[in-house]
Amino acid sequence: RLLELLVQRLPDGVPPRIVTAGVLVDELVGARGRVAGRMARTMAWAAALASLPAERLAEFAPRPPPVDDLQGWRELGALARGLHGTLAAADRDFSDAVEPAGRLCGAEEAQRWRVLELARAAYLRRLEVDGVVDPHESRRGAVHAGTLKTGARVVLVGVVEAAGLMRAALRTLDHTPEALVFAPLSEAARYDALGCARPVPLGNGVAATTSASDSATGDDAPLFSSPCSASLEPDGAGPLRVLIDDARWFVEDRPDDQAERVMRVLAKTTPARPTAEITVGLLDTQVGPPLARRLADHGVSVRDVAGTPMTGTSPAQLMAATADWLDGRGVDAFAALVRHPDVSWGVSASDATGDDSSDAAGDADTDPRLSEPATAGHHRRCLASDLDAYRAQHLPAHVKGPWLALGKDLDLGLAASTDGASRHERREAIEERDRRRALVSASRAWDAQLGELADGRPRPLFEWAAPLRTWLAAVYAGRQLNPMARKADRRLAAALRAVSSALDEMAAARAWKPAVSAAAAMTELWAALEKSPPVPPAPDDDAIELLGWLELPLDDAPLLVLTGLNDGNVPEPVSEGDLPEALCSELGLPDDVARTARDALLLSSILHSRAVSLVTGKRSRENDPLLPSRLLFACDDEQLVARVEALVAAGERRPAAAPTPARVDAPRALPMARTPPPVTKLSATAFKAYLNSPYRFYLERVLHLSGVDDDAAEMNPLIFGSLAHAVLEGLADDKAGSSTRAHVIDEFLQRRLDGLVAERFGKTSLPAVTLQLMQLRKRLTAFASWQAGWAEQGWRIRHAEWAPSRPATLDVDGEPFVISGIIDRIDENERTGQWAILDYKTSEVGADPAKTHRGWSTVPDEDNPGEQKRVRVWVDLQLPLYRVLAGELGLPDEVRLGYINLPADLDDVGAVLVEPEDGKQGRRKWEGWTPQRLDDALELAREIIRAVRAGAFSGLGEVTHHRADEPLVRALAGLDLLSAPAPELEDDDAAEDGGAS
Repeated sequence: RLLELLVQRLPDGVPPRIVTAGVLVDELVGARGRVAGRMARTMAWAAALASLPAERLAEFAPRPPPVDDLQGWRELGALARGLHGTLAAADRDFSDAVEPAGRLCGAEEAQRWRVLELARAAYLRRLEVDGVVDPHESRRGAVHAGTLKTGARVVLVGVVEAAGLMRAALRTLDHTPEALVFAPLSEAARYDALGCARPVPLGNGVAATTSASDSATGDDAPLFSSPCSASLEPDGAGPLRVLIDDARWFVEDRPDDQAERVMRVLAKTTPARPTAEITVGLLDTQVGPPLARRLADHGVSVRDVAGTPMTGTSPAQLMAATADWLDGRGVDAFAALVRHPDVSWGVSASDATGDDSSDAAGDADTDPRLSEPATAGHHRRCLASDLDAYRAQHLPAHVKGPWLALGKDLDLGLAASTDGASRHERREAIEERDRRRALVSASRAWDAQLGELADGRPRPLFEWAAPLRTWLAAVYAGRQLNPMARKADRRLAAALRAVSSALDEMAAARAWKPAVSAAAAMTELWAALEKSPPVPPAPDDDAIELLGWLELPLDDAPLLVLTGLNDGNVPEPVSEGDLPEALCSELGLPDDVARTARDALLLSSILHSRAVSLVTGKRSRENDPLLPSRLLFACDDEQLVARVEALVAAGERRPAAAPTPARVDAPRALPMARTPPPVTKLSATAFKAYLNSPYRFYLERVLHLSGVDDDAAEMNPLIFGSLAHAVLEGLADDKAGSSTRAHVIDEFLQRRLDGLVAERFGKTSLPAVTLQLMQLRKRLTAFASWQAGWAEQGWRIRHAEWAPSRPATLDVDGEPFVISGIIDRIDENERTGQWAILDYKTSEVGADPAKTHRGWSTVPDEDNPGEQKRVRVWVDLQLPLYRVLAGELGLPDEVRLGYINLPADLDDVGAVLVEPEDGKQGRRKWEGWTPQRLDDALELAREIIRAVRAGAFSGLGEVTHHRADEPLVRALAGLDLLSAPAPELEDDDAAEDGGAS
């Protein structure tokens, strides 16, 4: 912007060269040989430290990293490099710190600086061998040798902080530098000869200062020029005070609330301003995303000048994922790779001709039961979906060994039938086989593309530069980029330039000789990108600019809303590595007092230059408390009390979060398929889904859509329940099922669990799975004790995981409708002849079927018109429909219905049966499932079937956040598209053959 104004106003239209304060000394020094890059300097420092005698190194790093820990040595080298650069900018070196460190901090601190001075000599020798120079040493040498461009004329514009080396360089110039400071003349005593802030403390006294209400802009703004004259060096200045118009200072709770406050301020601005005249100060980056979304809702874009960090670009993310893959072949890394937009897999099932020779499942191609054409293999597969399915079933931490056979369980199930598998089962088995083969093929293809990066042989860091460049060139070969027209291409082009530059630095980092892995080299490349300048945003004249703290003073937009006015943002923290505060002050480095003074004057300048609204946050997005900026308290006592009261009141008036209503209406028409497939059967559990939400039922049970958890770190309740079901299923086929000895039952269950765990999870499962299996073992032991007692009463398991051999139907308007499902267990009491239909429940808390199936509802009171009453209604039809499902067994009408609970509380393990009649015992009452109530349940099932046949799915019903995929459903319905992650699903009907068809 300054360049634009200079071109407009200078007579000849030729502007001067504009540089930042950080590169001013380089401009004055000029050419000085080949300069070592950041990575080369870091590794040279690491090598210099590693070359020190062990006893000397221990005085600087008591626990140095092992020689093969490249990242550890890089961090140690970066620490030394940073301290060296910080001192050099202040025109100091390590020897200058020894005496004050010993005096202020003790002998051990002084010795640390002596060790660094020893390392510095070794560091410079290594650079000399490589034919490069250190930029800091070169600058200092030029300044002290007087070999600068002394004829240069320098004008300092808004430079409020200048390091010692810059001051020394400016003193050598032939022309006295001129400093331009935007501030009222009454503030002149607060600036030194170079226009930099004097380090004076904050205060809340009554010393005079200029109020922000005296603001002026344009040609009338208070501007003074300092030609380094003595008139701007008064004897002293009083405590700093920043007067803020409290009517334009707001306290908000979280980042979302700060963003909302910005919108209110802009809405109330009169006259309305074009976006080019509005700036938002983004001191807290968490405010940016919610603000951008709100502005986008009004058709306004934002331009965040912070840009895109290099680590956020696709090449950097590709390197991070590939490094993780090479380091441990982690499933998370592979998941990132299969989703990466720059990787073209092109894998189909028919491409995956090979398989792991060590796979215990054998070659599925030779299995005659799988001879049906693999039609799914003739189209490009979605590897992400394949991997999600694999992770959900096996929960592996890595795939260093063979991929577990997804089709193994199905294969065993097919073998159980003498007539072979159904067409649907064969299709499923083929799909599982092709899924695994595609994953194996993809992982091998990626290793092949990595070439020598994947050969596992370590080499010196600099020797990895060429293979890395070859690999990246192969990934991005043939990409046609148009950076001028497409933002994505602009980011990619900038990232690839940064990668190329970082690879050049890696090739030059010859000081570090130990061999490292390809993964470690790739991690170093990523770390170099982390320090690279971000990708600047594309120009956008119609966008509201989001500026950082140091960009704001020279911004000329007449309206500013400053967010995130909190400590840690303003004043900015002083980050000088391991330098103690007292040592910073002694060596002339910025300390807390100096930085606070600088930012107080910057804020005062901003308040005088334009219309400013200020927003302070109370809490972060993670609910962490935030401190208000200390600059808010640089005021008189009366204002201080008022501001503290405002901060306290803001916390008290924060409204409590409103509970999400159980049943909600969609704010827009629910999207539907034009011709939904006909529904001819439903599982027994599907009816509850319809009662909760017809629309979610439609998505899941009619269109067969489902959410996928792609970052599972443990067994979710469905997988946990499915595993427990599979273990318990075996009781029906073993004598342990009828045993009355708990240890016999427990030994059987534990052995069966061992086999299933080995089959499903192998030896690569996540650590959390091991803990969950320990919990399951305890539940099975408690179940064995209950089962022994149950058998002692005469109960025997007659069927487990039972499904009818022929369709079970419910007559609806003269047309049969199929009810499907799998009943966990059907028991008979040999002594009484009684039967029981039982369903296993493995949720954390034990369930009572009477309460889960029957709930309260408010209905019109027929006896009192205009009034309502609460009655019990059916909310789940699972167990009543199981009676229909088991019809072919000829069970008596009085068959008992219930759950077998295996909850976390082991005292609650056991059966809970529904009473057949109403009853009362003491103060306890219960509602029985009488024949009439069971008939009512079937009639409700018929009503649901009629609605499904009619396509009545428009009701949103109960859509809360208790399911992992619920945010997707709410998004389709137009509800809270920015919702938080949902908690886990607690239902465990995993073993039932659910769905509609």
